[in-house]
Amino acid sequence: MDQICSFDDLDADLYKSILAVISVVYRPITVDELATLVNIPPGASGNYKALAEIVGRCSSFLTLRERVISFVHQSAKDFLVQKASRETFPSGMQHVHYIIFSRSVQVMTDTLSRDIYSLGAPGSSIDDAKPPDPDPLAAARPARSITRNLFKSEEQRIATGPVVEDDWNACTQTLEGHSGPVCSVAFSPDSKLVASGSYDITIKIWDAATGIYTQTLDGHSGPVYSVAFSPDSKLVASGSYNRTIKI
Repeated sequence: MDQICSFDDLDADLYKSILAVISVVYRPITVDELATLVNIPPGASGNYKALAEIVGRCSSFLTLRERVISFVHQSAKDFLVQKASRETFPSGMQHVHYIIFSRSVQVMTDTLSRDIYSLGAPGSSIDDAKPPDPDPLAAARPARSITRNLFKSEEQRIATGPVVEDDWNACTQTLEGHSGPVCSVAFSPDSKLVASGSYDITIKIWDAATGIYTQTLDGHSGPVYSVAFSPDSKLVASGSYNRTIKI
């Protein structure tokens, strides 16, 4: 801190304001964000190399990696907030919070607008939308975002129909496999199997829980009009148009 205070007043005030902002923000910020929260000299604002050099003057406390500014160690932040708080926050920590808030609101006022992607019409193809970097709508994507809630009362310009049914269908599953009309169906007494007799002269056995076809019983020379399980679910009896019953 003595080194920072040794600079001329303008530079010292700049470095102190940077340290103050970094000390109170709730997450590490980028150099671009810093430039909106601190009075950066006009020639340095928007110039990454110049901004990196300014942050580098605070290297006893701060480090810069991939455009993100953070403390070199938690002890550096503790020192600024506790032991050097008078130099770091000459007008109080609350004043720094106010500066961050007011500058953030000003940035949003200057940059946010309707049709921020410049599409021109709501019916534009999504392929024509090129998100700027950084994307100003990234924070509004979650369905429960504050931004969405603020605008939910506005008239919807695009209506989307439901993609699923309103309620569950009463049909739990459909069993397919016969090549002719199904004339008879029976559940086994233990409810584990389903037997079906068809006009295609076959009997099919299905797993009742999964609907998976397990086997085909052949032998009739005519349509199967009736099927029934034995009480122990081990046998199947079938009656056919050919005047026979098979077990």
